[in-house]
Amino acid sequence: MEHRKEQYKPKRKVLKRFTFESKGKHRYAIDLKKAGNGNPVMEIKQLVRKKDGSSFPISVDIWSEDFEAFFRALGDAYRYIRSEKITTPAGHTTPTSPSTPNSPSPSNTRFRKTTGQINRR
Repeated sequence: MEHRKEQYKPKRKVLKRFTFESKGKHRYAIDLKKAGNGNPVMEIKQLVRKKDGSSFPISVDIWSEDFEAFFRALGDAYRYIRSEKITTPAGHTTPTSPSTPNSPSPSNTRFRKTTGQINRR
């Protein structure tokens, strides 16, 4: 049974999208959106691929009143990573998605269908 609140939730307008792919099996998108009430929101999404080849998106919303604190914490985390020289361990291998005839290709994953094209660079 669908929740009543979800039935009346207005769609958020995407103002700008930023995307990138990891060196592994993940894809990310950062959408700047305007909520139904006009408030800006940043939605950070990750496409997670399962071992069977299927995938699902996860996301977190950062509302405009929290932008300053979020970016301050992100900057602190980045400076800590740099100062402590935290890197990928030597010998770490990046897992790859299974290659089976029925597994989704990058062009037809659920992430693409729900959030649009991924920029490849």
